[in-house]
Amino acid sequence: MLKTIILFLSINCLAFCQDSYQLAILKYNGGGDWYANPSSLTNLAIFCNEYLNMNIEHKYAIIEPSSSELFNYPFI
Repeated sequence: MLKTIILFLSINCLAFCQDSYQLAILKYNGGGDWYANPSSLTNLAIFCNEYLNMNIEHKYAIIEPSSSELFNYPFI
């Protein structure tokens, strides 16, 4: 049990103890509109930086599910 807690805290620290963050959009095939409202994530980053004292980059990445970089973004 203690090992599980330590592992969980370590993973959280790695994901959340960064100097800055970059958000990503998950691009998928088929229906839907993953590309709709391209300014929404930029506006979210600006809001979070200003009111929540976060450090989120304004430019976001576009990641496909098959990409090897998928797990580089904790917030997709």
